Amino acid sequence: MKLTPAAAISRIAARFQERRSRAALGERPPLTGDDEENISRFAAVVAELTALLERENEALLQGDVAAVVALYPQKQVLLTRLETRQPVVEPFLHESAEVAAALRSRIQALATQINRNADLLSAMSDAARAIRLEVTRVRDRHSLKGMYDKSGQTTAPGASATQREIDTNL
Repeated sequence: MKLTPAAAISRIAARFQERRSRAALGERPPLTGDDEENISRFAAVVAELTALLERENEALLQGDVAAVVALYPQKQVLLTRLETRQPVVEPFLHESAEVAAALRSRIQALATQINRNADLLSAMSDAARAIRLEVTRVRDRHSLKGMYDKSGQTTAPGASATQREIDTNL
């Protein structure tokens, strides 16, 4: 059922009015159907992102850069969804012990995967940097004085169409 803008505003106003009146009585307002749906959607996004990070972390451990690159767009979409849903759910995390308890383990699992992901990406970056430095060191070694072709002659930059450049950008 799609609400007109005026009806949606009326529903929101009614929800806020009920919350204010219950707060004035010292009661915590019950969760509405919309609140429960928002919390459920937030929990689903947290679970999806956790599963995706587990797959990405496994790919990082296996050195499968192509898989990591393939997961990136989906990771961005899920992070955006999480950021959009967080402000809607956050007040309940502070006010409702039931909601906080229900989401706590999922959020902790997500935090664990995020930290592991950051460590693995950092290690991968360090390894790529070390490889780049080693390739540069070997290429620039004084005893070789550059690259050699199959006849043993040094090749001048741009002299051969088959000369390969090594991409040292990270």
